[in-house]
Amino acid sequence: FAPPTPLPRPEGCVRLPCPGWGLAGGWSEALRDGCPPTPGEVMLTSERYRVRRLPFSRVCDSDVAFFERMMPGRVITNPEELKPFNVDWLKSVRGCSKLMLKPQTTAEVSQILRYCYERNLAVNPQGGNTGLVGGSVPVFDEIILSTVLMNRIISFDKVSGILVCQAGCVLEKLNEYLEEQGFIMPLDLGAKGSCHIGGNVATNAGGLRLLRYGSLRGTVLGLEVVLGDGSALDCLASLRKDNTGYDLKQLFIGSEGTLGVVTAVSILCPQKPKAVNLAFLAVCGEPSLSFFSQKPPRPAGASQAACSYQLWP
Repeated sequence: FAPPTPLPRPEGCVRLPCPGWGLAGGWSEALRDGCPPTPGEVMLTSERYRVRRLPFSRVCDSDVAFFERMMPGRVITNPEELKPFNVDWLKSVRGCSKLMLKPQTTAEVSQILRYCYERNLAVNPQGGNTGLVGGSVPVFDEIILSTVLMNRIISFDKVSGILVCQAGCVLEKLNEYLEEQGFIMPLDLGAKGSCHIGGNVATNAGGLRLLRYGSLRGTVLGLEVVLGDGSALDCLASLRKDNTGYDLKQLFIGSEGTLGVVTAVSILCPQKPKAVNLAFLAVCGEPSLSFFSQKPPRPAGASQAACSYQLWP
């Protein structure tokens, strides 16, 4: 095989070794983006993982003006306000986004993505920013599309237990609403106080109730998604069984925003248990843990609603 041709040096960039690309290497754009790391700051994602910025356009004043006309008061450009949205929850990686948008409807998300598609601008969807792997923050200077204001409950059917809500609804708030109706959410997470249901779907989150109620691939009945070109895909079904056409929602569950932005979710919610008993068990070694996970002690007629394992030193 012929050796790879070295990449040309873009103006204003510095050379960085990039083992993941072989011998070609790459160029960091941290300096040109105006985000050089300073002592005590979180390392840039592009520096930590040695990745190259793809040939997207850069946000200019006319882009900001367009979004401000479309969403007055919901366009963030202040560097101090952007800081927490550029850093992941573990403070292990940091992006350089200079613009965050806060749409309230699917139509606004569609308009944003259509404009960015035509302008070749990169977009980073973001929910509650509670992820632990850095997937919810920009790698370079992508526009942050936040679902924080898309927090409306659209409908709830007490007969079927089907909830339809926007993607920015906080998991804990949804559970509190459902408990008033005699139902609960089929998933429960440690980050429930700040994570969004859209982010839960995008990452196919499991949580404490997975053993009892199954994964989101079974409880999510439908999705509303906006694709990268701005076209909206309405698969917001509210049927527990629907064999008409392809089951497209399964493509977007766990896709982490790479195929489209989830804007609304239809999810099947179980009834709230009449009684809950909590047991804290200490086991010695893997055989005991395996036994309790397969045959947990329970009263007659009871079922295991949640389970969590913790390793102690």
